[in-house]
Amino acid sequence: MEIGPIDMLMSLVFTREIDPWNINIIELTGKYLE
Repeated sequence: MEIGPIDMLMSLVFTREIDPWNINIIELTGKYLE
């Protein structure tokens, strides 16, 4: 099963609605990996 950009956005929105802190962790991890 391939995950496209839209699927990623939907999962991020879904995660944000459940746990607002998760999005911050994901963003910080992304910046650290760059």
